Amino acid sequence: MSISFSGLGSGMDYSTWVTQFTALKEQSIVTPLETKKTNLQSQNSAISSLKTYYMTLATSMQKISDSKYGASFDIFASSKVTMGNDNAKNYIDVSASNSVPKMDFEIEVLELATNSNIKGNVKIEPEQMYVKSNTSLTQLENFKAGTLVFKTDDKDETEYSIDVEKSDTMQSLIDKINNLKDGKLEATLDEDGNFLVKSTDANLKLVSIDGTSNFKKIAELKMTSNGFESDGPIKAGTKSAFNVRLVDSGIFSEGEFKINGETFKIDNTTTMNQLLNQINSNTKANVKALYNSVTGTFSITSTETGATNIEVEEVSSNFVSTVGLDNSDNVSMGTDARFKINGEELTSTSNTVKAEDSGIYGLTLTLKKVTNNTSDTSENAINGPVKVSVTQDTEKITTAIKDIVNAINDVISQTDLQTKTDGKLAYDSSLISVRNSIRNLASVQYNNLSTYKTLNSIGISTGAIGTSVSADTSKLKLNEDEFLKALEENPSEVQSLLQNFVEQMETQVKKVNDTTEGYFAVKTKSIDKQISTLNDTIDRKKLSLKAYEENLTKRFTNMDLMISQMKSQFSDAGLYSSSS
Repeated sequence: MSISFSGLGSGMDYSTWVTQFTALKEQSIVTPLETKKTNLQSQNSAISSLKTYYMTLATSMQKISDSKYGASFDIFASSKVTMGNDNAKNYIDVSASNSVPKMDFEIEVLELATNSNIKGNVKIEPEQMYVKSNTSLTQLENFKAGTLVFKTDDKDETEYSIDVEKSDTMQSLIDKINNLKDGKLEATLDEDGNFLVKSTDANLKLVSIDGTSNFKKIAELKMTSNGFESDGPIKAGTKSAFNVRLVDSGIFSEGEFKINGETFKIDNTTTMNQLLNQINSNTKANVKALYNSVTGTFSITSTETGATNIEVEEVSSNFVSTVGLDNSDNVSMGTDARFKINGEELTSTSNTVKAEDSGIYGLTLTLKKVTNNTSDTSENAINGPVKVSVTQDTEKITTAIKDIVNAINDVISQTDLQTKTDGKLAYDSSLISVRNSIRNLASVQYNNLSTYKTLNSIGISTGAIGTSVSADTSKLKLNEDEFLKALEENPSEVQSLLQNFVEQMETQVKKVNDTTEGYFAVKTKSIDKQISTLNDTIDRKKLSLKAYEENLTKRFTNMDLMISQMKSQFSDAGLYSSSS
């Protein structure tokens, strides 16, 4: 009986065996470590998520906490402004800081503040432009495309016709005329814009120009002894006075002038537009300059309202006197705003009235329209005082309390979610302790207060037995009506109660949020350390696995070699046949 082997050596696929053995080994010594690492990473993720809710809670309490540090931080001193009617905002805007007394005001706008102004009385004309060889025919006023027909006085009264198009320039028009088939006509344009078309034959005369184009009319071509000539240079629109060099106009000289002590220069290249930019970019002059292209006049206006004088001074340029800025008849002095608060007449250089002018710290008025204008008979007209009430902004306070209540509820529910049996932080005693403390604080009684001793007394219910809320005792409930009633009846006691509550709540929240000793910082540091240790262990285990794999491979290789040698010996002894 013979023994049969397939392939070299043993014929066995020992490489697959090595892979399988190594995988089994890895599953027993590495996979558990990887699983533990994944669980720790999940804990870190849960902590990161939970941390945002505790941070939101800390932020939400800040407004109540800050209320201890003066009126500007005191949300309970926050002001709300209401007007007598909706239309009042067309006449006046009122804003009030926390410092404004909570009271009613009557405000009248007697006169608005206006700007000082000097209007020049000399017209600056735009520059007339004339055609050049590259001038488009469309620049000619009312130009119409069509044909031009030239007729000569030969016996046959020969006619020469060209098409005049909108795309033509003066040069292309000239070329069309000069390129007529027998070269009998010649057109020219001099540097000044004078146009001539004539016969090149001394014995032939150009007698008429007709056709559907109106070029002859707008160029004012007239028959002369030379041919048809334009009646002076052909006009091609005007150059805006904004872009005309002032000196080139012939009425302005180079030099300097001053406005409110600031110096401005005109040289031989300065245009009106450049001068305007020079003035308007100067913040110290406190004026804005304007050139009206319709009237052709120059003016300057103070940037500040009130009875402010604009001082202009001619130095070496004649600009000031030429445009009429030095004429006292052209000066319009600005006015101060006049208004009344509770019957007392006051003034302000600006229509934005601040405390120094109103006499009421923290009160800002924006005057828009005179309120005692008896000529205004419109339906919504106000011809008397505007009634303004400054009251406590209970809406802002209520919103702040809502934010706290919602943040507490989120913290409790999210903590419960993460610490439950199947949570990523299951049974974490530190978190559960803080959660319980936060929940219990909502039921604390503050005996140092006289009127309101519990949150429940101001409409914030804990859901405890005996309260008129749902059975869900894990969440706080805010009864806005009860809260607003308590706030109206005794705002200082409500403030004290909430400040006491927030102070204790902040202590609990700090236990988890503190960046060095808080739960999140300590827990995260611990988990990160564990993950780092696991990574080192996993790396070592993977190195041992590699050695294990190499050792298995070596042993199977040796076994294969031995089997190969045995086969060779059997073959030599006649005991082995490849076919049996």
